[in-house]
Amino acid sequence: IHPFVQIKKLYSSCMNTTAIELDRLKTIKSIIKGLGGWPVIEGQRWNQAKFDWTQSVYKFRKAGYSLDYFLAFTVAVDYRNTTKRVIQIDQAILSLAKELFSKGLENDVVRAYYNYMVDIAVMFGANRLTAKTQLKKALEFEMKLSNVTMSMEDRRNYSLLYNPISVCDLQDMFPSIRWLEYLNSALNIPNVQIQETDIVIVSVPSYISELEKLINSTSKRIQANYVMWRAIASSVPYLTEALRQRELQYTKFLNGRTERVPRWKECTDLVTQRYSLNYNTVIRGNCV
Repeated sequence: IHPFVQIKKLYSSCMNTTAIELDRLKTIKSIIKGLGGWPVIEGQRWNQAKFDWTQSVYKFRKAGYSLDYFLAFTVAVDYRNTTKRVIQIDQAILSLAKELFSKGLENDVVRAYYNYMVDIAVMFGANRLTAKTQLKKALEFEMKLSNVTMSMEDRRNYSLLYNPISVCDLQDMFPSIRWLEYLNSALNIPNVQIQETDIVIVSVPSYISELEKLINSTSKRIQANYVMWRAIASSVPYLTEALRQRELQYTKFLNGRTERVPRWKECTDLVTQRYSLNYNTVIRGNCV
């Protein structure tokens, strides 16, 4: 399908609030099922043997969701050589600031975020007690991710974030991730293939090392509950009015906003997010 046809179809679907209400979450539930399912809803039916966090990233990419829930992945201008573009691998983009997560559920904002998670899960059909138990563990996982991220203060030093490395050396440093497969699946552009000799920029190498440890010490159910929650949270603005109102309640607490942005603006933002990945240049290098 021509990209402009896809864009028009997505925008029209987003604007059709009558169809969204009539759908009663059937479509989004089908999408989530295709992504691997949300354990908090599926209960014992959820099969952890079929879950792998890297595979979830590939599926999310194809479905138009963010790739940034475990590792951030972008293609940007190389600030040391502005004639080129380069792949950047960075720490995850999380739901709240590091400073807030560090305070845990003692913090009002973190507690409001947790209650929002639980309420959305219940609106999707989860048992409330199950949602409280499982999503608390998912929240704790996100807190642990936050704990190993670089602070905003340190990130102001751009030289700390510029760590060029070939894909093959990246594989040697962090062997639990199949980097060639991961990067090509994340890029997912026809006729463009990343090679072992390509150079990527790793912003925070220590984060990847800690991510490996965290993944190895965390159950797949917790990982899946976390990543599916993040996907669903990003979808809420485009779903039923009841879900949108619950999100507005949360954002009102978060930043004082009492009104939603116009629907057309939300739908334009959705289209922009879905079709913003435009990777033009892959930088070739030498694998030492």
